[in-house]
Amino acid sequence: MIRPQRGNKSTWRVSRGVGDPVPCVERLEARQFLSAAPTPTPASMTSGQFLYVFDSPENIQGSQKLKHEIEVYNIGQGNKWVKNIPLPNDIYNIRGVAASAVTDRLYVAFLDGPADGEYPGGLLCMNLDNNSVIYERKYPTSVTPSVDRFDLTPNGKTIYMPTGEAGSFNYWTIIDAMTGSPEGRITAMSSAHDTIVSANGQYAFLEGQEHGAQAADLHHSIAVVSTATNKIVKIVGPFNNVVRPYTVNADASLVYVTENNFIGFQIGSVTTGKVLFTVPVPGVRQPNPSLNQDYCHGIAITPNGKYIYLVNTSRNGVYVFDVSGVSKGIAPTYLKFIPTRKPGHNPAGQLDPAETNDPTGLPAWIMSSYNGQYMYTEGGDVISTATNTVVANLRAETTNSSGKLVLAPYTHSRSMIEVDFNNGLAIRTTDQFGIGHD
Repeated sequence: MIRPQRGNKSTWRVSRGVGDPVPCVERLEARQFLSAAPTPTPASMTSGQFLYVFDSPENIQGSQKLKHEIEVYNIGQGNKWVKNIPLPNDIYNIRGVAASAVTDRLYVAFLDGPADGEYPGGLLCMNLDNNSVIYERKYPTSVTPSVDRFDLTPNGKTIYMPTGEAGSFNYWTIIDAMTGSPEGRITAMSSAHDTIVSANGQYAFLEGQEHGAQAADLHHSIAVVSTATNKIVKIVGPFNNVVRPYTVNADASLVYVTENNFIGFQIGSVTTGKVLFTVPVPGVRQPNPSLNQDYCHGIAITPNGKYIYLVNTSRNGVYVFDVSGVSKGIAPTYLKFIPTRKPGHNPAGQLDPAETNDPTGLPAWIMSSYNGQYMYTEGGDVISTATNTVVANLRAETTNSSGKLVLAPYTHSRSMIEVDFNNGLAIRTTDQFGIGHD
């Protein structure tokens, strides 16, 4: 979530307000497990903007050899690698991340093993300032059959945890972020998946992959939940197909939606629930519907709400659209295609033996820096929004067999956030989705 900058931590208080859920009648049980936690790593980032890129092993192409760690890059120093923060060694298949500078906490949703699909999992909570583990909870399937792309309210108190895109369950578990304890459920789309809490904290947006039964009015739509009541108050759609990654503007009035079988995006009004614009990428042949794939699995809006960045995994690149006039009824304008790194290749486009562990499709995710200066893709491309060109490629360092630091393969991850520090204290974080904010 986007957090306001703050001053002396000793004078900072969390007050009840927008984003605080009312107590739920239904209570759910969860087990807390003590795990092999990493040794706390003092935060060497005294002041500045830092990109956190999350890695963990998973049994899919590109992820089998990943370590349990967070790669840290200094945004203000040309996105240069700083260090790696270890994660517990029982963290697999990271499904989502979030952080709060209000409560100084970092959250990671994970599965209990490297298998891909519906699988039991849990929630890791770490201290942002010293990287120590606060708690790690593994949930029984009676609480949440799996975990997925959750999100956190701006006050840092409440998590909305989906039950997994690979299954057929149609609910989100409401979790007390301070303890990890489940507090209730919200029923919506089946195969509960991507979740966004707006920057103003007013709404939680829910999307499911619709593999199971659900209410007819939720078909191909996004459910909008009031964080004050934890009730669905709006439904946006229906869109043309099953909703995939999406993003939300700063005042939570517009959603920008990707979907299966469409190279482009649609725009929905949260106020009316209607689809305002359908925006195909010009000059591109639309896919065969029988394939039922999402080629545009990644979309982000600049924080000021003026531009959309949309990935295409089949073309290995990012499209840029001007959406500054949408609120006035003006259709988006296509601006440019930005080529990005191809699987198995270096940034120059040459085959690179060190990149054989790349995913099969790049990029399939994109998020923005807090100030909107950069867009970061799954394949480690750093795009300058001023020039709409790739200006850097994320690449960490690792220890070789001789104990020396050497360059690692180019970074790839779908879980990234920015954390900003002032005098060693976290003061601001962003969202794993590239959403708008003031």
